[in-house]
Amino acid sequence: MYNSYLEHSEWSIIESGFKKENHMSSESIFSLGNGIFGQRGNFEEDYTGDKLDGNYVGGIFFPDKTKVGWWKVGYPNYFGKTVNCPSWIRLSIKLDGELLDLNNIVFQPAVNEELAATAAWGTQMLGLYDRPEIDGVFSMWYGKGPGLDRAMDALRHANMGGVAL
Repeated sequence: MYNSYLEHSEWSIIESGFKKENHMSSESIFSLGNGIFGQRGNFEEDYTGDKLDGNYVGGIFFPDKTKVGWWKVGYPNYFGKTVNCPSWIRLSIKLDGELLDLNNIVFQPAVNEELAATAAWGTQMLGLYDRPEIDGVFSMWYGKGPGLDRAMDALRHANMGGVAL
């Protein structure tokens, strides 16, 4: 099946932005496994939208006694179905007792990693104001590869200024 919302290159599959209608497909496409553990491409954070959490361990099967049809001569009398194990990646974030739900978040992509890192740094500077108009801002920054290298200056300065990274 061709997924037009994905960008393809020789070694990468890229999903730019987040669209709820593509989430279930993306969970399958971005699954990881090493022969021992398998993980669907789920969010670590809570997400109440459509999803299928998947955590699998090699060698743990459920013997499904479903009758094998005549067209499968030579197959065993049962199928070994992989068991979906408890999630080991769950991360629940609560702010003033309210659960952070990624299904209710507006994802605002930044122009580049440096701008995103300095914007995240800026959200932590409320203490510099005598009378801030808001109580706080929650911000997450995610960078990878070359973008992380370029943003290190902003991250170092933010850390020296007291921002927890």
